[in-house]
Amino acid sequence: MRKYWFMADIHIDHTNCIPLTGRPFANVQEMEATIVENTNKKVKPEDVLFLVGDVCLGKKASWVRFLSALNCRNIILLIGNHDKWSCVPKDMVIAVLEVARLRMYGKTFLISHYPYRCSPWRAFWKRLHPAVCSRKRPKDTGLWLLVTHC
Repeated sequence: MRKYWFMADIHIDHTNCIPLTGRPFANVQEMEATIVENTNKKVKPEDVLFLVGDVCLGKKASWVRFLSALNCRNIILLIGNHDKWSCVPKDMVIAVLEVARLRMYGKTFLISHYPYRCSPWRAFWKRLHPAVCSRKRPKDTGLWLLVTHC
């Protein structure tokens, strides 16, 4: 039976991520090896793996190395602020999206690296940072949102 898995903010090739987040690794190679090993223990080749942003800070070779090491071949990537479209090997994933819509267990929900955006009017009156209105953030349609960035 096919399962759906969600993983985010793994930050492959992001050296500063280790001390900034207190991850228990000596270097990015150890971190990547552990992430791949733990993922492959759970996610089977026939499963669907959603990588929900901030997957890889590195160049295309880093993406290829990471994706090649995974057993799962049904990968959907949702771009995060640390991911570059130009570096993603698009032939190694099913889709590269900013927002995905998924129906499971009788519910429809969105998946995004970013939370819902705020209206510019509300941001102005609340004196919020302009990023809360960013077009990268999905518009609130009332659906449930699986979000990872914050």
